[in-house]
Amino acid sequence: MTSKQQKINNEIDLQGSILQRAYDLIEKLPNYQNQARQNTERSQQKQKVRFDANIRTEAFEIGDKVWIQRKELEASRSAKFEDKRFGTFLIHEKLDNGAYKLWTIEGKNFAKIL
Repeated sequence: MTSKQQKINNEIDLQGSILQRAYDLIEKLPNYQNQARQNTERSQQKQKVRFDANIRTEAFEIGDKVWIQRKELEASRSAKFEDKRFGTFLIHEKLDNGAYKLWTIEGKNFAKIL
């Protein structure tokens, strides 16, 4: 066998091995995708558990007096000395999902959207 034929045979073997590797990867791809999906779901579940553990729910009753916290001022450096809460409101009605209808102390409906 001449060196030219040997080079051609080596190139053919190389191409065959590259194709074989590609086919192997294609066969294993669904398994890798499933593993990645399971790992992602497991990680998201852990994150949810950690997040939910830090949630503090405050339940108010009708007639309780509350203030409203101004979230836009919490991170503001320029508002360092401004009041971060306003009002004194009365809980008038409990709504779904932890929301409340508020009345002012004077008995007026507080309808501002926050």
